[in-house]
Order: sequence, then structure tokens, then C-alpha cells
Amino acid sequence: LVQQCREAPGTVPELAKRFFADEYRLDHRIHTYPKPLICWAHGHVLGGGMGLMQGAAIRIVTPSSRLGMPEINIGLFPDVGGSWFLARLPGKLGLFLGLTAASINARDALDLDLADRFLRDDQQDALLDGLMQMNWQQQAPEQLNSLLRALEHEARPDLPPAQWLPRRERIDAQLDVAELPAAWHALSALQGDDDPLLARAAKTLAAGCPLTAHLVWQQIRRARHLSLAEVFRMEYAMSLNCCRHPEFPEGVRARLIDKDQAPKWHWPDPAAIPAAVIAALGYGIAPVLVGALGGAARLALGGARWALGTARGRKVGRDLLRAVAVHRFSLLAVLPVTLLALVSGPGIFDQLPDVQRAWLDVADGRTGPRDGFVAVVALGAVT
Repeated sequence: LVQQCREAPGTVPELAKRFFADEYRLDHRIHTYPKPLICWAHGHVLGGGMGLMQGAAIRIVTPSSRLGMPEINIGLFPDVGGSWFLARLPGKLGLFLGLTAASINARDALDLDLADRFLRDDQQDALLDGLMQMNWQQQAPEQLNSLLRALEHEARPDLPPAQWLPRRERIDAQLDVAELPAAWHALSALQGDDDPLLARAAKTLAAGCPLTAHLVWQQIRRARHLSLAEVFRMEYAMSLNCCRHPEFPEGVRARLIDKDQAPKWHWPDPAAIPAAVIAALGYGIAPVLVGALGGAARLALGGARWALGTARGRKVGRDLLRAVAVHRFSLLAVLPVTLLALVSGPGIFDQLPDVQRAWLDVADGRTGPRDGFVAVVALGAVT
């Protein structure tokens, strides 16, 4: 995959489209699977492993468990549903873990609702034996819960001490800032801190990819308002866009292929990265002039349909009112996206979270209506 990215920079390899689509569909399937799926998460569970684990009905950690999202090191972003579970951690801990790739032990995982049960590594056989002896035709949930409780009771003395909840107050204070560059500098300043865990996390961030840090900042803010399916659609667009840019292949080269641990980031300063680059990666916008013109034409056609009072127009009108009521959009802010919906269909509000989130930024005052209009035109060109 990385080789294809390097051979044709600025494009999305076909392998990337298949790979990320298959991976995210599997992750979503695990999240929604109707039968009890048990994940035994011992040892290092990183990146893609976390995506598999977090969808499971019963997530078991052990004394050897080390969980984390290390994408800051390779120029990607915490995908595989990372937007979903990091955004739902208390305070700023999700943002902190995404920015620093900090390791999470078994106690942290339980404290942060990233795991359900704690067992010893040597209890796996006992768990499998218990599962085989259960009568799955009668009161299976009760039997399974009793089995897990009994094994966990035996294991509790081996639970490691918590790392991150005791440090939450300080982490929240460090990340109580308005923009990503300020968060970057606040955490990086802890490299010489007396707290070894915070110092290690700060060093990881300082050597990490600044563009990834911006994506982490954006994805966590946006994912709070998205459904699980919308999160995976958003991450799919972001992953493909990352394949267009040099940071991802360079990070993989430095960390995993050549292993010189010295990536040469295209944008080494988070404050110097153009806003248009961040927006294009984060919102799935393909900055193609021809496409943008096509999007403008579609918007004009949508206005005509509105004037004709079609059934589609009436449906979009209802969705417009819902958007105003639920998300507190201004009418000025939602007008362009409404015109886009007229062309693409009223389901655009549910099917294109990139559009919906772009206008949440408008509603929150983070993006001006004119900039938002341009973003929607570009989105219309590629959807």
C-alpha cells in the first residue's frame, strides 16, 4: 500500500480503497454483531487491533495488555473507529491518547470503558473450558456473566495500578486550549517533566506527525455528534485522503520499513500547515477545480428543483427544519447544503457526515458561511 502511495503521489491507490473499505466494514460488523463476541486482548493491542477489540461484546484485558493508538508516529490518524471511542473518553483523555500514542494498561482500559473484564493471562484455558461446559440453550447470558465474574474475582489481585485517570486533571488543564498548535506546544513542553509517563508521552508527540495531530483534533471534535456508521464513513474518506499526501508513506518508511526513526515530515510545524490542507484531509474534500465547477452546476440545478416544488424539495425542506432544530444551524449556513441535498437526494444528511459536520463548524462559529459554501461545492463535486 505504501509503495503504491509513493509511486503515484497525489492519487489514491486502488489497494487503499479496498483495504480500508474491507477493514472498516469488518470493524462495523463486529460492533453490530448480534451474538456475544469475546476479544482476549493480551499483549500489545495497537491500531487495527484496537478497532477489532472495541467492537466486541466482551473485551477482556490481562496483566500483559498494552493498548494504544500509535498513528501519530506514522502520519495516519487513529482510525478503525478511534474517532468513536476516543471521543467518548472522559475529559481530554481521548485527545491526549490520540496525540501521544500513550500506552493503556488493563486498569486504564477498565477505568475508561475500553475493556469489560480483567483476567490473568493463564486463565484463558479456564475460560475456554467454562464456555464449552455452558448450556447455551438456557439462560446463556446469566451463565456467561457468572463465569466471567468468578474468573475475574480470582484475577483482581493482579490488576495493575491506574496510569491515566489519576493524571486526568493535569492533562485536562494542559489541553484546555482553543487550537491544535497550542495543544501541541503545551504537551511538548512536558518532555523534561518529573512525571515519567507524561514526559514519555510528550516526547512521542514532539517526534510525531504534526498533520496527524491536526486530524486527531478535528476527528474527536466531530465524532461526538456522529453515529457509529457516520464515523466509519468519515474515517474512510480521511484515510483515502491521507494516501494522497506524503506524510503517511514517509512515516511508514521511517518507522516500519527503513526503521531509521527519523521521518522527514513535509510540514514539521503544526502552526504552518495550511488550513486548506487540513480541511481537505479532514472533510474528504477533493480540491479539483473541474469537480468544483460541476458541483456549482449541481447546486444551480438544485435551486431550480426547489422552485418547482418537487417531492424531493419538500422532503429536503423537512430535513432542513430538522437540521435547524437539532443542530441549531442558521438558515444562511444551511442554504448551500440544502441545495446540495436537492440534487443528491434528501438522504444526504444521513449519508454524508462530512457535509453535516462542515456545517456544524459554521454553526459553532469555527468556519465562516462563505468558506463553508466553498467546502460544500467541493463536496458536491466528489459525491
